[in-house]
Amino acid sequence: MGAGVAGAAWLGSSLFDVREAFARAADGAAANMGFAVDEIQVSTIEGASAISPARAAEVRALIVPDGRQSILSLNPTDVKTRVESLDWVQGVRVRRLWPNDMLIEVERRQEYARWQEDGEMSVIDANGERLLTERAADHANLPLVVGQGAGPASPAMLAALESLPQVRAHLRALVRVGDRRWNVELTSGTTVALPEENPQAALAQLEDLQTEHALLDRPLAQIDMRVPDRVAIRVHPVLAGGLRPLLGGA
Repeated sequence: MGAGVAGAAWLGSSLFDVREAFARAADGAAANMGFAVDEIQVSTIEGASAISPARAAEVRALIVPDGRQSILSLNPTDVKTRVESLDWVQGVRVRRLWPNDMLIEVERRQEYARWQEDGEMSVIDANGERLLTERAADHANLPLVVGQGAGPASPAMLAALESLPQVRAHLRALVRVGDRRWNVELTSGTTVALPEENPQAALAQLEDLQTEHALLDRPLAQIDMRVPDRVAIRVHPVLAGGLRPLLGGA
């Protein structure tokens, strides 16, 4: 039995070597016939953000397998899979440009927010997934989400903020509380406690309150919206520059 297993392993290895040798020979012959890889063009999908020369070089490094020389060795499906394995890539289109070139069109994942968790800061995309190759220090203008599980839980909140310019302008951070609900930390120092259910509706209500009463400009310590159809306000007399009249003097 042991001899049989050893023989099968040797035979399998030998067959692999034979197939590999044949593939390399065929690839070399195709290259000599005028199908040698000449240029790998890397560009962005129309409408997508531009990529840097360093990113383009990173893509090219994945394209041509070791020991291969011809365009015939570049299977578009395999190339697409390899490029999509890059952390920063959202989507890829691959085309052979006969007889010698290949066009790789890349859509990069977009930096959407910064995520602070356990003292570590990272950059996330619109799906709440970390972009491991991006430095948070390079994206100080992005919204900040804080707390355990805040990254994966943030896309719906960040999407809601896209249509709420006044809340967004006052936003310092979205803070995840107990991995079940959100607080909004404002640049003034005010904390807005959002309900566990449908916090996006509470954000829209906050936008309306700012439009009607300039609530986010008031010297408040906390705005509590956790109870449906009720807004509780705690005044802070020294926040945001001192005393100001509240809601028409009330």
